[in-house]
Amino acid sequence: MSDPIRGLIPNVAEGKALMQVFWRQVCSLMRNTRQGVVIVAYIPQSRDQQKIYHSALNDLAKQVEIDGARHTAAVWKRLTLAAFFEETREMPEFREEWRALGALLIQGQILTTVTSTDFSKVLASAYLTFLHSLGDGQGVQWSPTSLGREAANDSSADGAKAAA
Repeated sequence: MSDPIRGLIPNVAEGKALMQVFWRQVCSLMRNTRQGVVIVAYIPQSRDQQKIYHSALNDLAKQVEIDGARHTAAVWKRLTLAAFFEETREMPEFREEWRALGALLIQGQILTTVTSTDFSKVLASAYLTFLHSLGDGQGVQWSPTSLGREAANDSSADGAKAAA
């Protein structure tokens, strides 16, 4: 068997063009060797990214009021995901990923629940930046975990690198 064809598809937006390149390579390989194997892998967000943004949501819940009341981290997550979707849904680098995730906006109403579960590493990184920007504007004093300085009881040496 010949050398495998390897490639990385970093996000949905670049996926189609990269798959076309991979397909041409596979066709060439199969014409020459009559053999071929294609493996497509998706790189999801890291566990460290999830820990960091959940910590940031907890910091927001503890320190910021909405209409004079504090809310849980779960409420903050729903609110910030909806706001993040609204802010990023038409950005070229995220448009296709939002569609692939099933996010749907019709006449200003988000019709499906926006979740972070299936975010790519790139979209999760943008969500972290969004959360930090929001909190910075409200004067949030971030915990070390929320800044990626410790990976929330993880053995990771550099949580900040993992979040990028």
